[in-house]
Amino acid sequence: MGRRIRVSLLLLIAVLSLTSVSGAIANASLPASSAVAEGRANPENARSTIVSQNTQRSPWQIVLDIFRRKKRRGGTRGEEFCLVVPAQEVFEIWSDRPLFVWQGTLKTITVSLPDDEWAHDVTEKEQAQKSIVYAGPALQPGQEYFIEGIYETIKDGKIIRDRTDSILFKVMEGPRRQQIAEQLLSLDSQSTTSSAEKLALERARYFAENDLFLDVVREIFSVPTPSPTVTEQISLLLAEFCN
Repeated sequence: MGRRIRVSLLLLIAVLSLTSVSGAIANASLPASSAVAEGRANPENARSTIVSQNTQRSPWQIVLDIFRRKKRRGGTRGEEFCLVVPAQEVFEIWSDRPLFVWQGTLKTITVSLPDDEWAHDVTEKEQAQKSIVYAGPALQPGQEYFIEGIYETIKDGKIIRDRTDSILFKVMEGPRRQQIAEQLLSLDSQSTTSSAEKLALERARYFAENDLFLDVVREIFSVPTPSPTVTEQISLLLAEFCN
């Protein structure tokens, strides 16, 4: 009889111990589960976390990351030509004067407007620079536009003309557009002693953190007299995107 009581007590102690351990494990997992749930429920918090993580990386690492994520697989890419636009069916831009960049030989670039189009024949100087700033009527917030280009490649010793895909993009509107404008002004005011090159890189990092690829391109490729370091980094970005 005494033996049975001792066995029962031992079993009871074992059960209570297992219950305590299970409760501790469950409680330990709550913070992680809560964080995941909060991230799903509040995307802005998730974005803040990403931005916080980005502050631990260099601006060039952040810019390179968006070039890797947005690279195209075909369409505007070929063995000898590459138009540097993101791999999205519709992408958003903040600037109403985007900068278009390419590798290869671009002959004409066209931006389709609501009632017209801006078609531009690339000059020798622009071809040497491999870039051009949109110079048509100011693009309007909330409006959608199409961009396409005519380019040349050489195949079997012959010049071949081809056309890129027609790519849709939209100019940002609403409170977010105004918020970005204010934050850029704040960034500029904090960088009054910075060189044009450093300020452009900081603005590019800001746009990359907000997933605005073509605005990143405008900042990086608009530096008037880039240093050897920036020139080398630009070559790496193009190689990553186009190759």
